[in-house]
Amino acid sequence: MVDARRLLILNPNTSAALTARLLARARQIAPDWVALEALTAEEGPDYIRDAEDLARAEATVARMAGRLAGAPPDAILLACFGDPGVEAASRALGRPVIGMAAASCAAAAAGGRPFSLVTGGRAWGPILEDFVERRGLGRRLVSVETLEMTGDALSADPSAALEALGAAAEAGAAKGAEAVVIGGAGVAGLASAMPPREGVEILDSLDCALAAAFKALESAQGKA
Repeated sequence: MVDARRLLILNPNTSAALTARLLARARQIAPDWVALEALTAEEGPDYIRDAEDLARAEATVARMAGRLAGAPPDAILLACFGDPGVEAASRALGRPVIGMAAASCAAAAAGGRPFSLVTGGRAWGPILEDFVERRGLGRRLVSVETLEMTGDALSADPSAALEALGAAAEAGAAKGAEAVVIGGAGVAGLASAMPPREGVEILDSLDCALAAAFKALESAQGKA
């Protein structure tokens, strides 16, 4: 029997409504031994849309981690597809800090699969291409498919979001992707509503990060 473990969903956006949606999704799939918590940034953008916002989020995450140092959770899930401040938070807290981008890229590339990333906002294309390259997965990346609508706009109109995300996923598959990540906090949970595609696995970046966080918590329990 695994003892209860605290997993904190840290949202570096200032939208409390987004935090609530992420927490609700996590509760749907979390094991009963995981105690879920959530924290919303008190400063910064309501939604991280570009490189400038991402840079600001790095500092925000570092400050939030500093406030948690007295009683840190057992693991943190950072709810931004750009993974801002993951390394700094991990160093500050001495706990696993799981980023949605790293976790979903690892899941998508498992077994050497070619993969594509799909997300909202044109500014994310070069950001994510650089991220994947730095993770050593550049040769596996088929494409980054970005939408005109940003993640927050997609979350506000799920019907339009599903149509746009579906078309982008098809584009990635047509280029040879065997796995397609639907990435971003704003679109969390939408991948499960997309129709299956033969020969292509559709992955949700939040679900991938949750799976990685549960695995990290189990590993830490085994070493305790």
